[in-house]
Amino acid sequence: MLFFLFERKMRPENSVDQPKQAGISNLVVTMALIAATIAGGLYLYAVMRGQTQVRESVTNVRVNSAGIVKAQGQVTTSVTVSNAGTKPLDNVVVEVRGEGGSAHTLLDYAGFLEPGRSASSFKQFPADNFVMGEQYILHVSATASDGSTVDKTLNVEVE
Repeated sequence: MLFFLFERKMRPENSVDQPKQAGISNLVVTMALIAATIAGGLYLYAVMRGQTQVRESVTNVRVNSAGIVKAQGQVTTSVTVSNAGTKPLDNVVVEVRGEGGSAHTLLDYAGFLEPGRSASSFKQFPADNFVMGEQYILHVSATASDGSTVDKTLNVEVE
């Protein structure tokens, strides 16, 4: 009782007891901090993993179709090539060599050929160096925008 009287005397006379304010439980705050830490760790892991993966750049060209038809002293050629890589191609050249080594350019594409896009050509020239039923080598060369190159060959039969 003496303590009570002493405590009362220490307080100023005009002070009012503040009502207790309801607060967030310590357990709820702890759980929220743990959840935030785990979420931040997962986000950081995802970001770091994405930065360490290297995207592979590939220079590749695909011959979709090629044909050589000989009729009435003329050779008619058609060729379609596509960019099967991941880099744009600056220059695509398709040639066929006839008898005696004479080369005929079937396609000379000098623009940007984006990945997944294709280019086609249809040409006619004298059939002096081509024999019906024989196979000839179709040579495809392509240069990518970064200077890398790809070369492919394909046998095509004269029909």
